[in-house]
Amino acid sequence: MSSSSQKKFEDLKFQDIPKNLLKTDTNLSWQGVHLQISPKKLLDGFKHSLTVTEKDRHYILSKVQLKSITIQRLTCCFQETMKRKKSQYLQVLDPHLTCFSKQIFLCLILSQSRKFPPGSEIIMMGINIPDMVQIIKEHGLVPIPIDYNINTMHPESFDKVKEAITDKTKCVLFAYLFGIRYDITEIAAYLKEKKIDVIEDCAQSFCGTKRFVGNPNATMTMFSFGLIKIQTAMYAGLTVIRDDDELFNKMNAIQDTYPMYDNKMLRKRLLVALTLLFFVNTTPGNKALLLAAKMSGQEREDFYVSLSRGFKPGEEFITRFRQKPCAALLHFLHERIENFDYEEFDQNTRKYQVATDAFTKAGIFCPGYLSRERGYWLFPIAVPNKLLFIDYMLSRGINAYRGATQLRYVNPPAGRPECEQSKWLMDHVVYMPIHSHIGDSEFRETIDRSIDCYYKLTEFLTKDGVPKPNHPITKKLLERAKI
Repeated sequence: MSSSSQKKFEDLKFQDIPKNLLKTDTNLSWQGVHLQISPKKLLDGFKHSLTVTEKDRHYILSKVQLKSITIQRLTCCFQETMKRKKSQYLQVLDPHLTCFSKQIFLCLILSQSRKFPPGSEIIMMGINIPDMVQIIKEHGLVPIPIDYNINTMHPESFDKVKEAITDKTKCVLFAYLFGIRYDITEIAAYLKEKKIDVIEDCAQSFCGTKRFVGNPNATMTMFSFGLIKIQTAMYAGLTVIRDDDELFNKMNAIQDTYPMYDNKMLRKRLLVALTLLFFVNTTPGNKALLLAAKMSGQEREDFYVSLSRGFKPGEEFITRFRQKPCAALLHFLHERIENFDYEEFDQNTRKYQVATDAFTKAGIFCPGYLSRERGYWLFPIAVPNKLLFIDYMLSRGINAYRGATQLRYVNPPAGRPECEQSKWLMDHVVYMPIHSHIGDSEFRETIDRSIDCYYKLTEFLTKDGVPKPNHPITKKLLERAKI
């Protein structure tokens, strides 16, 4: 106890935990970066990568259309629609664009289509992946973050968005995190009147095209189907562009100049995913990966996440996104969207809500716990000391992660306010091994063990002689009080 009392709260490590709290449990099957796809679907994708050619591109694109208003699928194929009158087959009120990755949509609109002048400001939420922030900066633009309300994971206030607007503001980017959606109708209409573009980043909140294809007042709505996303298609993104044919045509024409992400590359990615299905989603595979990580000298988490990451560090930044999807990838994307299982999605959402309610009742903070208009993705909780809790949970057989996603805090430029809630959350968030395919007994065991770990550690951390945190929200976590 005396050694730990000389440290700051944030510096406490696993070695500081009293031995009477240490208990080694058998590992639950590892579920940290679960892939939302079956081996059969991966093999189907591999088969199509051998048979689908670029001659099929127009036929496939005709099947990926989205209907606005009714939000139904346009099921007639390209050859059939071409036989009809123009007024009959132009039922797609909002043009859509399929792309190699969500990031390229942002590249296309910022400078190549809209050509915003250097120094223009892009308002965005206070949490996003570093790629999105860097893309904005690479185009000579300035990201202006707005805080989340971490109880709902909605913007803290739409008034804050209005206050952030200057004569340099060109675009506002709303990100829907952890499967949580929110209504931007009023603020989007306000921004539209000011001729400010509104972009929805729905990478983490896909719930099927029959239910949500974005807000009708948004300029553009982006969806992502990367490896660890809901309804993964390995890569690929889809965006809905509204009321702006010129923007759509420009973005589409520019993308056509990019090199092709070809069938061979897709097959390689599918084989990697098929291998990962065994190694990350089964106990024997997980043990083998743990050994491989140890032998390579890498941290367990860094090793796992690097295998599932879509774009590797060190690649030329903007160039790596500038690819267009091959027909086989488009075909795979169409199959994944068309065969979305709404019943299974609802069952999984209920499972996530059960876990959220159990943790919340136990005094453990789940970001967005007040939101019911949601789906699911990764399962985050906030803990007082991230590294300490992860190491302790690992000793209890729970593979919690601090970085299963690349989400990071967006630092404001000089003269702009910090996003206090967003910053605190990213310093304290841990991703739990709860996912859509976890069995009922393991689901309950994960919740029970996690609560037990949390109680024992917070009890230790509140004792006299143990350093205490300074941040008021962290203090509330130790008291297991509602934030």
